[in-house]
Amino acid sequence: MADDPEGTSMPYMSNYAAMMNNPTVYTDPNGDCPICVPILVGALVGGLWSGMNAVENHGKFLNGFWRGAIVGGVGGALSMIGGGSMIAQMAIGAGEGAVTGGLQALLNRDNLGQGMLTGAAVGAAFAGVSASIEGIRNYRDGYGFGTNDGRVKKLVDDAVLDYVGTVDPAKAQIAIDFTVKRYDLGLTNYRYDAAAVPDGIAAVTTRKEVLVGPLSFKSFQNVKAHQIFKSTMAHEWGHAYYDYFLPASSESVPGPRAAWNHNDGSNGYRSEFLQAGNMHISRRVVTTIIPSLNSWTYGSKIIRAGQPLNPLWHTGTVNNRWKYFIPWRFQLPLPRL
Repeated sequence: MADDPEGTSMPYMSNYAAMMNNPTVYTDPNGDCPICVPILVGALVGGLWSGMNAVENHGKFLNGFWRGAIVGGVGGALSMIGGGSMIAQMAIGAGEGAVTGGLQALLNRDNLGQGMLTGAAVGAAFAGVSASIEGIRNYRDGYGFGTNDGRVKKLVDDAVLDYVGTVDPAKAQIAIDFTVKRYDLGLTNYRYDAAAVPDGIAAVTTRKEVLVGPLSFKSFQNVKAHQIFKSTMAHEWGHAYYDYFLPASSESVPGPRAAWNHNDGSNGYRSEFLQAGNMHISRRVVTTIIPSLNSWTYGSKIIRAGQPLNPLWHTGTVNNRWKYFIPWRFQLPLPRL
């Protein structure tokens, strides 16, 4: 029996590999609510804990349960929000803990200030442990100690050799490999190849691979280079997934094409939204408009003397745009757009 070449040439995009061998991320999210799980678990655990404490103190179980369920549900929801450097994660954790600690104090008629301080300390400790686990894993894998966001920034900065923007190919490949591994972008092969990427293009996706060019490591206006890099990786993941992996699926949305940007379709741009929460892509990336002598036209939308980094933000076709940029502490299944 011989291997089917269609199944071995590109294993992540094989017809025999369900959900690209990553069912925890690439699931059908229709009807799912990933953040509902920690909310329900937090509410249940918090309710049971507070209910039993109420009984031990000669109170009623239900009186303790509903208070604990509210605090646990809020805490479960907030625990999913985070990301950034270790200091940033601990600061976010402290804020989240202060909210839940203060809420618990109010419901139990305890000292509000003491409850917020205790909650802040617990929240900061939880976030610190979570960030440390990331840091230890990255150190173990040879990328140095630091959170995923921190490592991406450093690897991208290290790949740029001078103020002109000269990129070291070997260091650029390290940044690419790290990002693919940590953010589950492994649909196909990603490699740095400045010669294969046309001028004015950050990266190119073909059926066989994604070619990343030097423009992916360049900052634009007030958008830092590592944010451009992450949005580029998310963008090309979208082309690999929607244009090649699901070409005949209802998930594939060709949409209008941007003539000013080498006829780039909307699937790459929409994926910047979809991956923003997991990859912590800044909203600044998609809102930025680069000054230009030419007008920009995308569908029925026209912007004079400017070209946007992400056309979909400016067309008004994405509802509730803000929600895609909530930074998640843990990797979640991708939402629908």
